Parts: sequence; structure tokens; C-alpha cells
Amino acid sequence: MPFDINVIWNIYKTTLEYQVAMKRFEGDSLFDLVLRYNPTYSQRVSAEMLKDVAESFYCYGFSEYDTPQDETQAHSYLTELMYFGLKEEGQWIIVPRDFDFLLGVIVPLSFAASQYSTDYFYPYLFALRLPDFISILNVLDISIPETPKRTDYESRFEYYWVFCQILGEIRTRFHLTHTETCVFVYDFLPSIHSRQDVELHEPTQCWFIGGLIAPEDIKDEATIWQVNKDTRPGDILVHYETSPISAITTIWQAQSDACIDPFFHWHCYAKIGNRVTVPHISLSELKENEYFSAFPLTKKNFQGVNGFRMESDAYQELLRMFQTKGADISLFPKLYAPDIVPNPDIVLEHDVEEWLIIPLLESLGLDGSQDYKRQMGIHIGSGHRVFPDIVVYYNEGQETAEIIIEAKLKMRNRVEFEKAFLQARSYALCMKSRLIILCDEQKLLIFEKKDSDFDKEDYKIIGWTEVCSPDVFNSLKTMILTYN
Repeated sequence: MPFDINVIWNIYKTTLEYQVAMKRFEGDSLFDLVLRYNPTYSQRVSAEMLKDVAESFYCYGFSEYDTPQDETQAHSYLTELMYFGLKEEGQWIIVPRDFDFLLGVIVPLSFAASQYSTDYFYPYLFALRLPDFISILNVLDISIPETPKRTDYESRFEYYWVFCQILGEIRTRFHLTHTETCVFVYDFLPSIHSRQDVELHEPTQCWFIGGLIAPEDIKDEATIWQVNKDTRPGDILVHYETSPISAITTIWQAQSDACIDPFFHWHCYAKIGNRVTVPHISLSELKENEYFSAFPLTKKNFQGVNGFRMESDAYQELLRMFQTKGADISLFPKLYAPDIVPNPDIVLEHDVEEWLIIPLLESLGLDGSQDYKRQMGIHIGSGHRVFPDIVVYYNEGQETAEIIIEAKLKMRNRVEFEKAFLQARSYALCMKSRLIILCDEQKLLIFEKKDSDFDKEDYKIIGWTEVCSPDVFNSLKTMILTYN
């Protein structure tokens, strides 16, 4: 870490902000804390609901147990409570092992648990903002375990205990009280960690999302929505509002990477914004359309709509339908593909690099100052030094690179192809690369390492004119960025 957190924390403890935050966690209601630290979540719950649920958990659940004497006992009490359910005046308010329901009330449950034992439990105020928690942990060099599968609700619920263990680790490391731990995590660390805004790239992917849009979803410039796990900032999201509307009504763009969150019912969400209201296209209109009548989602009446990938031709057909309804589609987001075409002035291998490969890498969002390098020297054999044309995701000190790109003017026959492949393969094996891309003025040949080597007969071929297709470009972009 570039700074001493202990020093900054001790300075922070002398401030008025520290005193106010301490009083807040010692006396404010749960809803006031949610309103302060999680305004997005506060729009989806009421103060009364949070208060009632937290009181039920505490009065009819946690208070029935003795104060835990150690971490094992605390975890055991939490597990027992969840396995045996919760009754209030003889009526089930939580049936045994209803982990799916428990995920939805993790905030009031955590508040009740932290009232029960301040030694082992803490309020969870990161609902719908898990990336913020992960960013804070990165400051402390603390990793969070991989999220369980969507259908494993029990293990997903166990993440609350993981959260408590992490905060316990922070508490011990910095010699904090329970209240100070909350102030440290929710007030202090965010104040010294400036999260950079996510850069919105040109959209290269398009997805369907769906569901009814509530007033709170359009109150602010951005909202949270269920998305595909491969959603990236800038992606186009076509929103189909379900029954009783049953129509495409808006287009959004992703404002963040998709986040897999154990406490989010549908498991994966992203921040979305740049909402554009479009002329409604009803389900019946889609069924009557020549293209969409055969579309898989249309056949299923848009069941399973959230996160369904759209190819570029599907989005183009939607734009055409919007235009026939009088919409100015120039205002709608467009799928991006670079305008890279073979240049008639290419006469040297260097020209292939300069006019084809480098523009492609830059259109993928790669930075020539840190992501790729031309002519990086490496040692092969007894002091012999060679220079691959371009290396991507490289470590110059260790002479390694994830991707090797070799440029040729032409690969006109089998002999020239094999010679180019063997040259690139020798570089790739020496540099422990996982991908080889051979390029000439007409095409790219892509080889992925399998079983510790590359097979010259196993490759994907893409013409430079094909790169101008949004679908082909996105496929290539996904492949390249995988190796970062």
C-alpha cells in the first residue's frame, strides 16, 4: 500500500467526522444507516419493514441463545437459527432452511445479529453495492472467496458469515472496537479510497433485459438491474417490460461491469443508465415480424429474458422497427466495430503492423504504453536476442507475454504459412504465451495453446473485412481480453 493506513486512521480519530460517525453507529436506526450508506437500497425498502424484520430476528431468534463465547459457537448459533426457522407467537415467519428468503432480508438480519453479539457479527450495508466492498478490501490486500453457484442458496447465505469474519480480521488487525470497525469500513476507508468512475467503452455487445420498471428505477440517472455475467460497461441493454405491458419500451447502457453478488436474488446485476424511451414494440408485433417470429425469446414469450444475448442483426432489425414508428434512431446507441480494411498502399510487413494491427489493438481499448509493445527483445538460446513484432500483456523483466502477434506481408502458400507459424511458435513457447496471432494484409490466423503447445492445423481465421462486423469484432475482443 502506498500509504500507512494506521497513521491516517489515528489522524481521522481526532476529527469531528469520526465523532459523528461513532454516534451514528451507536444510536441511529437501521433505516437511517441504510439511508446514509446505501441510498440505492433505501429506495427499495421501508423503514417499517427493516425495523419489524430486525426486531423479529432479535426477539424470536437471537435472544433465545446465550452470548457466544467464541467464533465457533457464534457460527453454530447462526446456523441453527437458519436451519430451524423462526416462529412468532406460534406462527412460522421463516420456515426452516428457507435460505432463498433469508438472502432478501440479510440487511435487517445482520443488524439483529450485530445487536446480539458485537464480538462476532456486524451490520451488512453493502446490499446492491458489493463492488464497493471489494474495492475497500483491495485497499487492505484482503481477497474475498469466490461466490457459490446461483442455485446454492445455503452457501450464498453463508457469505454473511464470511463478511463477519473479514470484518473481524480488520478489527483485530487495526485494534478496533465493534463500533470503530463499522466506522472504519463504512466511513473511513471510503474517504481515503477514491473509486475511479468506470470508463464507458463503445458498445460491442447487446443484451435483452426484462421486468416491470418501477418509479424508483427511473427516478435517478442510473439504477440496478439483473444482467448477464458477461455484461461490460457501455453494453446495450434492450428492456422488455413483462405483463401486462408485454413490449420493448426502453434501451439502456451498462454503467458498470456485471457483479455476481451472493445476496442478490438473481445473483448478477450491473448499474445501468443512459435510458432512452423508444416506441413500444409489443410481443404480438414481434411475433408478426419475419425476423423475430423465429427468434428464440419470442417463441418463449420472453421467458428468461434477462441477460439474453442479441446478435447485431437482431439489434439492427429492432432499430429498423423503431424507425418505421417514427423514431430518430440516430439518438440510439449503436454497436461498434472498427473501420479496418486492407490498404492498397501496404507494401511492407511494417505497414501491416502500422495500418492494420495497431488500429485493431487500439480499437480493443489496449494502451500502447502498458498493454502491448513492439519489438520487445527476448533471449533465445546462448545469448541470441530476437524481437517478436508485437507482444500483448507482457512482463519485460521476465520476458513473458500472454499473446504474440507476428506480421507478414503475405502468406501465399503452405510453405510461407508454416514458416511464419514456426517462427511465432518459437517466440510463444519461449515467452510462455497462450495465444498466437499471425497477420498478413488479408487475414488473421489465431492459435490457442492446448496441452502445452500450439497445433498449426488448429486455428481460427478472420478476414480483415470481417473485423468490421460487430459480432466478429466482439468475439475477437472477448478472446483477446480473456488473456489480460
